[in-house]
Amino acid sequence: MIPRNLALILVVALTLACFGCGNSNAIKVSGRLLRAGQPYVPPAGQRVVVTLYVVDAKDASGKAIPAQEPFQAYYDPKDGTFVVPGPDGYGIPPGKYRISIFQGLTQEGQSKAPKQHKGNSRKAPVINRETDFLEGLFGPTTSPIVREVTQGAELIVDLDKESPAAKQAAKQAQMEKRKREQQSGD
Repeated sequence: MIPRNLALILVVALTLACFGCGNSNAIKVSGRLLRAGQPYVPPAGQRVVVTLYVVDAKDASGKAIPAQEPFQAYYDPKDGTFVVPGPDGYGIPPGKYRISIFQGLTQEGQSKAPKQHKGNSRKAPVINRETDFLEGLFGPTTSPIVREVTQGAELIVDLDKESPAAKQAAKQAQMEKRKREQQSGD
């Protein structure tokens, strides 16, 4: 049996030893989402989800992190800012990331959205929580927004400046999809 004082000393020593644990190369990432040069605040009843996907990054041991590994950001709809705390709260590894932005309904917005088509019109789509009001322009694999994450850098994303490239990338992806479908149908 271990004496109580020795057990207490052991617990304190282990706690102090792990105090510095975590990813030693992690960077706390912050940024701002803009539209028309102003902080982007989504309309009432809508939310914004910002996610960084690995393009090229390495962990503290130098091992490559798998491409498309997601790191969720916390977005503040009041001022258009976001932070990426990383999985353990210490940040994310430096490297190149694709920034995905999704704008959808909040629960409140969902309750006010039309549940079905009105009348005989089938042209208007049904809107639900999975509806992306940015039309997939900044998706996990289609977003043209790729940034290098370095210590102390703030990520500035201006949706107006990024939209033309996003629309071109979405058009290209759609053309490639049609081409694959045509080839598979032959």
